Amino acid sequence: MSKEKDVEKPSSLIRAALDSGLSCKDDETEYCVPLSRLSIHENERKALWKYTNGGKKTAEKLEIEWVVDVADHNLNWFIATAFLYDDESRTIKVAIPDRIEPQWEGYLPLDHRCIHLMECCDPNSIALYKYIASLWTREVCWRVSWWNEDDTDEIAGIQRTGIAKFFGRITNALYVVPDRYVVASALMNKEVQRKKKKKF
Repeated sequence: MSKEKDVEKPSSLIRAALDSGLSCKDDETEYCVPLSRLSIHENERKALWKYTNGGKKTAEKLEIEWVVDVADHNLNWFIATAFLYDDESRTIKVAIPDRIEPQWEGYLPLDHRCIHLMECCDPNSIALYKYIASLWTREVCWRVSWWNEDDTDEIAGIQRTGIAKFFGRITNALYVVPDRYVVASALMNKEVQRKKKKKF
């Protein structure tokens, strides 16, 4: 995967997601890209194609449902709901914390300094979500350790170590091996934070 600074952002991210080579067949065990969690399955690409009328809606605002983390001017981060994507301006409309009782609502640019993608809850736009996450991801090689705090995991509470192979700037996540690719928050603990001090 190319380093972020070497990647030229396409004019239409929707069209690029539809045409992306970050794909694999649903029944394949080996993905076509090294970062398997961001590989776009064929059924996800078809869902986006159908949702955008074959890509013809690229100039329009696309309804989405993503969980995001957004920052204010003081770099305080807040959980928010992203519900509209504007392909022309490459901005996302978000509501803090949600659209039912929003405390703030507005457009934010796709910029890792003010927004982090956390989860896609919309099957129609997951191909776009993955493509954007991939576009802002670069290769690294960092030895890291972290605590697994997932209560559903059998090894919850156990400190783990591994090699971070990719860092997602807009997802604020480290993608770690071994044990296949797992996602570890880049802010999970001080050990990981120390590994992040290198400038990009």
